[in-house]
Amino acid sequence: MSNAFDSVLRQYSHAVLIGSDCPSLEYSDLIASAEHLKNNTDVVLGPAVDGGYYLIGLNKHNAQIFSNIKWGKDKVFTDTLENINILGWKYDLLPQRWDVDRTADLLPYFKMKRTNSVLYY
Repeated sequence: MSNAFDSVLRQYSHAVLIGSDCPSLEYSDLIASAEHLKNNTDVVLGPAVDGGYYLIGLNKHNAQIFSNIKWGKDKVFTDTLENINILGWKYDLLPQRWDVDRTADLLPYFKMKRTNSVLYY
C-alpha cells in the first residue's frame, strides 16, 4: 500500500485504495472519501467491523503510516490511527462496514445477496 500511494501521489493530489473483500462497500463511501480529501483532510479511513479497514485515502504519503502494524490482526485500524496521530495528520472516518475474511463472514454476504438484487445484474 505504501508503494502504491508513493507512486500515485507523485502524479495526483489524492488517492484511495479499497479492499477487494468488502461487498458492503457503497458508492457513497467512494464519493465521501473523495469529498473528505478535497476538503483538506490528510487521511480518510473506512473502518471494518473486524478491526481493520476497507478503504484508505491519502493526500500525501509518509511510509510511517503503515509501519509497526500487525497486519491481519484486530488492531490494524487503531494502529493506523495511532500512526496518523503521531504524524499530526487530520483524518476523517467513513461508516463502519464488514468485509469477508473468514467463512463466518459470508453469512451477511449471502443475506445481502438475497435482499439486494442491485448488486447482481
